[in-house]
Amino acid sequence: MYSSPEFVQLTNGCRELVESAAAGLPASELKRIEDAFLISSRYEYLFWEAAWQQEQWTV
Repeated sequence: MYSSPEFVQLTNGCRELVESAAAGLPASELKRIEDAFLISSRYEYLFWEAAWQQEQWTV
């Protein structure tokens, strides 16, 4: 799925959208965007790692 042409096209479109929205922003705003991206990436990794390890949640 992640290597399909459709996913690559979607990813490129999202990247262009973000780059367009960020164009001309001051460095402080770009830093906030970068921080948000890194945090969300970390949570994404932890989600998939938990699934891989078959972790059980006691909610």
